[in-house]
Amino acid sequence: MQMIMLRSSIQTAIGTLVRTTVLFVALLHPIVAVAQSIPDPRSTLAVGTGSLGYVYLGCYNETLDITNDRAIYGGNVTKSTDMTVEKCLGTCKGRDYNYAGLEYTSECWCGPYLSDLSQRLEDTRCDLGCAGNNSEACGGALR
Repeated sequence: MQMIMLRSSIQTAIGTLVRTTVLFVALLHPIVAVAQSIPDPRSTLAVGTGSLGYVYLGCYNETLDITNDRAIYGGNVTKSTDMTVEKCLGTCKGRDYNYAGLEYTSECWCGPYLSDLSQRLEDTRCDLGCAGNNSEACGGALR
């Protein structure tokens, strides 16, 4: 499973050890968002770079086959036929979760933790458009 992963920059601001350059940049520039796009044979999908205190981390695989748990865990999932990046971020922010992930066009995963077993993949692997805005990338099947 691969999902679009975003992380809240709030936790980094209160002293949590930062392991990745992406999170370090988020700490230095929490309100900077640069638009990217993913080449896709069917269309070009825009990658949500983040807002509401979240920053884009990339496309990650799901960990169900490894741990019988999700890549983002300790939280919940919201499914919606009109899911968008902003809707997912708003949902996760409203529940004060550190991580937000979009998967399989209509699933928004929110949680306080990202599994160490989940690996970053090429952005092109998260190639499904959002159910509510198919020009935005909303993960893939099991990613």
